[in-house]
Amino acid sequence: MKSIFVLALFLWSSISVAQTPPRDVLIDRVESIYFQATLYSPDSPSIELLFEPVKDSNPDVSNDTWLALKKEFAPAIAKAMTERGGPLDTAVRNSLRNLSDAELDKLCQILSDPVYSKFQGAIGNRSSQTQFLLALGDAVLKMTDAVNSVLTRHGLKKIH
Repeated sequence: MKSIFVLALFLWSSISVAQTPPRDVLIDRVESIYFQATLYSPDSPSIELLFEPVKDSNPDVSNDTWLALKKEFAPAIAKAMTERGGPLDTAVRNSLRNLSDAELDKLCQILSDPVYSKFQGAIGNRSSQTQFLLALGDAVLKMTDAVNSVLTRHGLKKIH
């Protein structure tokens, strides 16, 4: 009788461990919807910045070949950013950790809304990404000035 109980307990624990908890399913759903937007198109300014050193390292490659490679480069970068354990996957999962199951479900509804989908498309377009990169460049300069101001007040060397 004792061995049947142990066997039943073992089978029950194996089944419960093998099942994906609903919370993980909800988080996977949120992430799947969130990552549906095209992060990088082949003509994205971000991809072009990443692609410049590649081009510089291979000066004898034709423009047609570069155009074809950029079409493969963009989804490869997006996959590296969003795959399990990647930087965006990690950030999203950590951000969702403290939401309840009901909140995760509600977030799925929000992210599935056509208006949000339209917003995702707009923020990922070339114009928006160009504006972001320009603003980022300005912000880095302002942050550098702010840091240098603090360093100067304390008699320390500035950063460049």
